[in-house]
Amino acid sequence: MITNNLLLKLKDRNDENIAKTRDMLLSMQGKIEFLHDLKVEVDIRHGTSSYDVILITKFASMEDFEALVQRFYKVRSCQRFIQISNCDTHDFVYKLNLR
Repeated sequence: MITNNLLLKLKDRNDENIAKTRDMLLSMQGKIEFLHDLKVEVDIRHGTSSYDVILITKFASMEDFEALVQRFYKVRSCQRFIQISNCDTHDFVYKLNLR
């Protein structure tokens, strides 16, 4: 199982923008065939070093994750979203070892 955590820090960190971002990310649920699971969480701490939203996605394989990167993250709608949201991002990808 491959897990990707995408952290977003919005430039305009008001509740309305955070909610719009959360809703847009949640709208992907069920629309991407190789996306095993999707969660979106919102920051409750609101510290200066906090990120506003985290997108947690899970994939069966690294190939499925790479397919998402190639097919989704590079399309204009996603690039436009990042520009409109005017946000900083950090991305972490890791493999979950099940025993």
